[in-house]
Amino acid sequence: MIRPEALMNLLIDANLALMIAALAFALIEGCMRFAGYGRAYSARLRLVMAAVYVVALSPLVLFFFRTYGGGEIPGFSDLMIAQFLKGNISIHPILFDDLLSARSSAVAMVAEGRAPLLILLAFLLIGAALARLIYVAMNLFQVMSLVRGAITLRRIGRIQVMVSDRVHVPFSTRGLRRFYVVLPQDILMDAPLMKVAIGHELQHIRQRDLECEILAAVLSPLFVLNPAFWYLSQKLRGLREFACDFEYMRRSGCARVDYARSLVKVAEAAFLQAPQRTMFAFSVPFVGRSRLFSRTARSGLKTRVNVLVAGEVGKPGQMLNMGLLVVLAGMILTGTAMLQKSTGWSHDRIMMSTVVNLERLNSRNNP
Repeated sequence: MIRPEALMNLLIDANLALMIAALAFALIEGCMRFAGYGRAYSARLRLVMAAVYVVALSPLVLFFFRTYGGGEIPGFSDLMIAQFLKGNISIHPILFDDLLSARSSAVAMVAEGRAPLLILLAFLLIGAALARLIYVAMNLFQVMSLVRGAITLRRIGRIQVMVSDRVHVPFSTRGLRRFYVVLPQDILMDAPLMKVAIGHELQHIRQRDLECEILAAVLSPLFVLNPAFWYLSQKLRGLREFACDFEYMRRSGCARVDYARSLVKVAEAAFLQAPQRTMFAFSVPFVGRSRLFSRTARSGLKTRVNVLVAGEVGKPGQMLNMGLLVVLAGMILTGTAMLQKSTGWSHDRIMMSTVVNLERLNSRNNP
């Protein structure tokens, strides 16, 4: 059976690794903007996806490196101890040791029930995670109810195009084996708009955006209070919409002005019919997110139209693209490796332990 301390440490490591990934992506994205590739949306989307993949695979990569590579990887605490022993950090040894072991001590106290404030904080985190889990479960049942109540218009392989009088924005979702594109009933009266909406949602399916959205919804309770998770989620959603828009226009030959008008038309109709309608998790809507046309949704629509007007620039060259991916992966792996707890006793750690023990003995003998 897994001990509570191990679970807490695993969750803390995952949240810290996500923070490192968000920081690394922000730095790389800033470099892309500086180099003139701020409007290379497909390339930026691949980078944020790469950041998520590297975080997910980092435990396996670090395990293989320790087993078959160079052995133990120096962590942040090891570097700090080395600097302390060299005299570059001026602090009392006992206080320094307490700072280095603060996380382990806090986790142990929570597991043993010896710190009321930390236990209260843990319960707040658990409460937020449970609230998010309930929200995600409700969204899942709502999307399933919408799909079950919709009428199938056409089947294209594993894809079902459906219509419903309970929705006001086209969206796509998926089950275990099938994909679903659900259209509002009113859109059937506008054939060009229906064509654009279906084509857009089919492009989301081609890009595997549904799988990303579902995975983010499932994992969100674990990172509900982590700003890095929401930062990366927002980046992922925004970039995938921009990439999807431009890829669909390339495939269909649809003009940017006509496509932007379609977005605004669907948005306007949805706002007039259901201004407080909530867009669900486990789905990728044609336009709108969260509470439809709250301030955030309106801002998102404005940004999307401005992006369409400005257009897209070509992706970076292969060498530059590979270089950015390597630097991004290196930053994330290095950062996550430094967060790992040391499993052995290095010479510096033995020396540090000796110094601390001598200081503790001295303080007891000379109170």
